Amino acid sequence: MDKHGKALLDPIVAALYPIRKLALMPLIMIIFGLTELEKMVIIALGTFFLVLINTVAGVVNLDRIYWDVAKNYGADRRNYYLTVALPGALPMIFAGIKLGMGMALLLIVAAEMNGAVGGIGYRIWESYAIFNIPEMYVSFIVMSFLGYVFTIALDEVEHWIIPWKRD
Repeated sequence: MDKHGKALLDPIVAALYPIRKLALMPLIMIIFGLTELEKMVIIALGTFFLVLINTVAGVVNLDRIYWDVAKNYGADRRNYYLTVALPGALPMIFAGIKLGMGMALLLIVAAEMNGAVGGIGYRIWESYAIFNIPEMYVSFIVMSFLGYVFTIALDEVEHWIIPWKRD
């Protein structure tokens, strides 16, 4: 990423990232209603900056030599980003996606606690309301299991997309 793009992006990210996405939930509920779209918007807002910040960090932290080599082979800025920077930043992008996945699980549970009629968040809230502690803990275990399964799935996708990066 060039200096101009980063200079434009940094203040926007610095201003919007600290806003707690759950604090925006009432506004999002007013705009989108109590629908699945509302949950998707909350998750998208909550995960966007995690992936964006990691992607920018991955591109910015590439060695300058890669740009020089790409330029020597006639690559313009677009070709550099598509063929060098994006593949070079993929490990950081996947780190952001994994962070986003964890945040998405937390946000979906929180979104389901308000006005939902099903889901893990709904089960946790209902179990809490009627003091059904065993069911509440089962919901926590299900949430943990989903986090584990999604992490393994993302690891497999990462190994498939980035074969040159082995742990």
